[in-house]
Amino acid sequence: MSPWVKFRKPLRDYPETDQQKKVKVTGHVIGKVCTGKKKEEFYACRSDVLACLFGKDDAKCSIEILNAKEEAKQ
Repeated sequence: MSPWVKFRKPLRDYPETDQQKKVKVTGHVIGKVCTGKKKEEFYACRSDVLACLFGKDDAKCSIEILNAKEEAKQ
């Protein structure tokens, strides 16, 4: 191991975009709602969450998904 160390600039702060916020909330909701499901059951759950949160299908929105969404936003 060499004693040479490269110093790097610290990461810059930048504002989070609306899309990044949506993806972050969606990840939390999928983690909360779809935990413990396997294969096709998980894929179906994930699809329902994405359809609900990204506004493609309001019929897919269950109370469990909406409650998890509110928890994730806080």
